[in-house]
Amino acid sequence: MINLETYDTALYRMVHLTSKDKDAISKFVVKNPKGFGLQNYLIKWSLRDEEEGLVRTYLIKDKEDGSIVAYFSLRTGLMTQRSSLFHFDTITGIELANFAVNDSYRDAHDVMPELGRYVFSSFVYPLVCDISRYVGASILYIFSLPEKKLMGHYEKMGFQRLPSKMERFIHRHVKPTYDRGCIFMAQRILQVDR
Repeated sequence: MINLETYDTALYRMVHLTSKDKDAISKFVVKNPKGFGLQNYLIKWSLRDEEEGLVRTYLIKDKEDGSIVAYFSLRTGLMTQRSSLFHFDTITGIELANFAVNDSYRDAHDVMPELGRYVFSSFVYPLVCDISRYVGASILYIFSLPEKKLMGHYEKMGFQRLPSKMERFIHRHVKPTYDRGCIFMAQRILQVDR
């Protein structure tokens, strides 16, 4: 069993989303109109998906006042790649299905620069590495909005686009309808000692 308290930092802690968080998540804000789906997902769909076991959502909370700093959702999945004309291979992975920083938290607090990157490196990636020890996943992937700045941000976190031919293959075979218009990006999950 993974103990989420082991990921605590001096400022923040990670908790698994529960129905007790319903009021707190209703105040989560993503100001960028293109990111509205992330806000909408957390408020309207995340608890249902939790109950159905489709996705696991984690909240990053401020240790001092308990407010939500960010959230992310994980689920297992497959990446396919063509091995011959009529066959393909699969690679097991973990999808970072949702990832957003709370703009209302940013507005109310003096936050560090690149807060999202900090959340990724302190919480998301270490948790993914630990999960991969139990489920045998070898890649972490995300479907990013096709915005140069956002994709550059993900590249700083270690995600990369695939060669265009392979990317087209994945988009035709794996991409969920929810992520229509998004770009597949992935990185290897490295086992690190904690």
